[in-house]
Amino acid sequence: VLLSGWDGLSPFYDPFCGSGTLAIEAALIGLDIAPGLFRERYSCQHWPDFNQELWNAEVTRARDQQRGEGPPIFASDLDNNMLAIAQSSSERAGVGDDIRFFPADATKTSPPTSTAGYIVTNPPYGERLGTEKEVAELYRKLGTHWLQNYSGWRASLFAGNLSLAKELPLTAFRKDKLRNGPLECRLLHFQIER
Repeated sequence: VLLSGWDGLSPFYDPFCGSGTLAIEAALIGLDIAPGLFRERYSCQHWPDFNQELWNAEVTRARDQQRGEGPPIFASDLDNNMLAIAQSSSERAGVGDDIRFFPADATKTSPPTSTAGYIVTNPPYGERLGTEKEVAELYRKLGTHWLQNYSGWRASLFAGNLSLAKELPLTAFRKDKLRNGPLECRLLHFQIER
C-alpha cells in the first residue's frame, strides 16, 4: 500500500480483495493505527532490560494519535466466501466498520465513489487461480474497463506474471521490482486517463 503512493486520505479501492489484506492495511494507515497495536504480547517484553513504564507510555501515545474517522475504503471480490473472510478479518483488526465490502466483477463495476482515488490490487496471475489464457483476457478487460470508467484514478497493480502484465492496455509510469516467494513480480503504477 505504501509503495502505491496512496496519501492515506483519498478514496482507496481494491477490486480483487480476496481475504482483505490490502484494504485492512489501508484502513489501519488511514486511521493512523500503529502496526501491531492490537497484539497483547511481544517477545521484547521478556528481555531483561524491558521497561514496562516506557512501553505503557508508547502504547498510550500510539492509541492517542489514532484518527476517529478515516478515508473512504472499498473492497470487492467475485467470491462471496472470500468477502466473508475479509469482513471477519477486518473486524478482528478493529476496522470492520471502516471498509465497505461488496460483491463485484472488477471488469464491470463502477467506481465506488464519485471522487477519484487509488486502486491498489493483487489480481490473479495464473499461478494459483486461473489459467494464463484466462488471466491475459482478464488483464485486457480490466485495463479497458479502467480506461473507460476510472479516468482520474491512480492504480497500482501487483503483477506476478510479467509476460501477462503486457496485456494491460495501459502504460505504467513506474515499476517496482518485488518478490512473492520464488516469483519475481512487479508493482505497476498507472495514472488512468481516457
